[in-house]
Amino acid sequence: MRFVSHLTGRERTALLFCVAFMVATLVLSTFDQRVIMHQARSIVDPNYLDVTYTGTIVVPTPQSGQCRYTQFNNRTIELKGSALAECYRSSPLNQPGERMNSLRNAFNK
Repeated sequence: MRFVSHLTGRERTALLFCVAFMVATLVLSTFDQRVIMHQARSIVDPNYLDVTYTGTIVVPTPQSGQCRYTQFNNRTIELKGSALAECYRSSPLNQPGERMNSLRNAFNK
């Protein structure tokens, strides 16, 4: 540690900051940040877990002409329940270029 004794006050502070940053990075990398964030959020807002963040992933299956509907939970990053069902017809506005065409047609007389 004779090397540290030759450093100026600013250099010691910078070295201490760098070492503290590396230690903090190593410690935080060993924990699951999602769990820490959920715990911190639930302390601030006790009703945090009551709100669901789920959506449905729809994948058409070409063999049967049906779609596979799978629920996805954004909070826990897990897939739930998958089922085959009739595909919904897509809106014409979902086709490529149709949104711009509908805007163009709105201004035509």
